[in-house]
Amino acid sequence: MKMKQIAFIFLIIIVCGGQIVSGQTPDSESESTETSSEEQVVENDEQDPELETPETPTSTEDEANLEVEDQNPEPDTSKEIPDDNDNEEATSITEEEEKDDNDSEETTPITEEEAENEDHVDEIDTVPYKWEGTRRIFKLVNDYYLEPDEVVTTVIMVSGDATIHGTVTGNVLVIGGDIVLSKDAQVKGMVQVVGGNITGDFEPTENHIVSNGWRILPAAAHLLMHPHTVWDIRKHRNFRFTTLKFGLLLLTYLLMALIFRKPIYAVSSTLVERPIGSILFSLLMFIVIPVAIWVIILSIVGFPLLILCLCLLVPLAICGKTAIFYTLGSTLLAGRLKPLAVIFGFVPYFMATEIPHVDWVTFLLFNVVGVGLCILSIIKALSTQSFSKNIHWTERVRNNAS
Repeated sequence: MKMKQIAFIFLIIIVCGGQIVSGQTPDSESESTETSSEEQVVENDEQDPELETPETPTSTEDEANLEVEDQNPEPDTSKEIPDDNDNEEATSITEEEEKDDNDSEETTPITEEEAENEDHVDEIDTVPYKWEGTRRIFKLVNDYYLEPDEVVTTVIMVSGDATIHGTVTGNVLVIGGDIVLSKDAQVKGMVQVVGGNITGDFEPTENHIVSNGWRILPAAAHLLMHPHTVWDIRKHRNFRFTTLKFGLLLLTYLLMALIFRKPIYAVSSTLVERPIGSILFSLLMFIVIPVAIWVIILSIVGFPLLILCLCLLVPLAICGKTAIFYTLGSTLLAGRLKPLAVIFGFVPYFMATEIPHVDWVTFLLFNVVGVGLCILSIIKALSTQSFSKNIHWTERVRNNAS
């Protein structure tokens, strides 16, 4: 058995070695036979070119040429080159379309709103705005010149002149001065002068108000009662603002009556003891105080003294009106609820200040009488102190003993 196995292995080695030496395998033999058959077919084709059919190309070059022709087809010159007749028809069609467009543009009318919007857009494009936002001008005893390319919100002048060449988006108010409006000036709000004139190249409108003579009083009273109308373009009163103003003023007068009780009682007693004399003295102060203010303005140190006078007049007016409200409320309530009596005196006053043509009279009367009462009470207090100092000490002892 061992010998047979050895012989079989030896036979296999010989067969494999012979195949390696020859360099051919069964697969290579089959491949060689296939290639030889193909070569024979090619030789036969070269020898017999007449046997080729026109449907099948015989070389790769012909195939490449066909592919290039398919990718780049020849253009159809008959479609691309137009005739002269076609050109004439196209030009006639375009001319007719242009005529139709011109006719439609001429027939469509432009409305007034579109024209105004176009003019407004042109103005916006032409005017070089340097500023966007809120800019308020307030001057005392000085003049102001608004450049043509400047834009402001409001202009308020006191004892000064205003020259407007630019744009004002709000109101212009001048007290004790003049306003000069140029042709290019634009004011979207009110133009109001108290104690002056409006001059320049402009057309008067309803928004231009000039208050001279006796009209100065109602104009000044209206400005003091409704200062928000100066800073705002709105012409109508706002209900929310009126309610807020009522609450703040009522709280102010009530706190004055509670905190400064003795001064309020003293001013109220002066009005109760001498009502006619107090009112006459107040009317006298109404003439003296404006004259004194104008003298102060014209003086060298007019501006600081004017600020001081205004700072003194405002608290005097508030204190005097609180005393008047307290007196009226105490009269209505028969002396009960003394601190809260201010409320019942303030409500009729506020209602009167909201009635047209009566508001400025009520406002001026109460403020003038209030300031006069405070000044009269101060004079009375100073006179009593000086009189008490002049009394001899023996008389003081007798008065204290009695």
